Amino acid sequence: MKQSKFFNSINFPKRKKSTQFHTQSKLNARFIHEEVKFQAWESHQKAKLEAEMRRIEVKVEEKTAHAQAKMLKKVAMSRQKSGGKRAAEEAEKSDRRSRKELTGGTGGGTDEIRFHHHHRHTCCCGSTEQYNSDPAEKLQWRITTLETAHMTIP
Repeated sequence: MKQSKFFNSINFPKRKKSTQFHTQSKLNARFIHEEVKFQAWESHQKAKLEAEMRRIEVKVEEKTAHAQAKMLKKVAMSRQKSGGKRAAEEAEKSDRRSRKELTGGTGGGTDEIRFHHHHRHTCCCGSTEQYNSDPAEKLQWRITTLETAHMTIP
């Protein structure tokens, strides 16, 4: 059957427009569907990252609190040590004062030795009593100790 030119010229453009519209709407629907999938994926990824950030923030806060507690503990320990040392120093000072009061302010000789960094000279075989006698006895004592020292050496 042969169609007329008139029929073809009228109906063909309408069919073309309707098929174009149909394919265009199909493409739009597919695009919208893919866009919705992308948005869902993005929101899911964003939620995962936010949860990870919250976990990291909690860990950081815990570490900070632990470090602060550790520092406070160290400060308390150092204060305790310094308090003990301070108390020991005060006790030593009071002991020195009491010894000084007992000896009549001379200090008993121990403070003088500490201050001057030297002791009374002694020989290996004698005592310091020898120095308390007169100079002639000191000289005689030195001579006898030296002679006895030379005699014992082969």
